[in-house]
Amino acid sequence: MAPQVEERGFLVGQDPRTGRLSSWDCLDATYDVLNAYRTQRLTRAAKLSIPNLWVETLWGWSDKTLKPR
Repeated sequence: MAPQVEERGFLVGQDPRTGRLSSWDCLDATYDVLNAYRTQRLTRAAKLSIPNLWVETLWGWSDKTLKPR
């Protein structure tokens, strides 16, 4: 999965191929790699999610500093 993530690159905004609002950011890359390793209880990362808020959805994880303002 890591080579696929590297090949697709990163994008947040309008996809030049489809014209749709899209996201291939650090959250998407992290999710795809963890999912490839069959990580258990991995919360689905919705498109255009805020990475810090998604990290807090992971089971048992929080450093108490990633709260939205």
